[in-house]
Amino acid sequence: MNLERVSENIKYYREYHGLSQKDLAHYSGLHYVTISKYENKKMQPGLEQLQKLAEAMNLTVTDLLLERKIKPKKIHRSMIDGNRVNNYLEQYALSSTASMPANTEHERHDRQLKYDTIHEVMNIIEDFIQGRQ
Repeated sequence: MNLERVSENIKYYREYHGLSQKDLAHYSGLHYVTISKYENKKMQPGLEQLQKLAEAMNLTVTDLLLERKIKPKKIHRSMIDGNRVNNYLEQYALSSTASMPANTEHERHDRQLKYDTIHEVMNIIEDFIQGRQ
């Protein structure tokens, strides 16, 4: 196992996911000092620790062991066009609810619930884009 590569990958993926060392420690069940030692090449993780780290970041152990060939792009708030997202969701809400015949009270309630849920998602996205979350 290449200690330098593993150390770099742990730090790279942790930062990629926007996690602090304490966050990663919490999600992996390891101590944050241990995470720091891994990243600073002062200690080498064993297979069990690699598995915990990988699971905490939704990766495989192989992701942590191998050289990264392609760096995934990280989506930043500024890259999201809020109006475009809202327009898409609005169109989806209208088309998905308008196409459903509301013959019964239950169907009308179901349609309204779906419509309200879509609008709630739109508000969450708007808050995210504007940095309120």
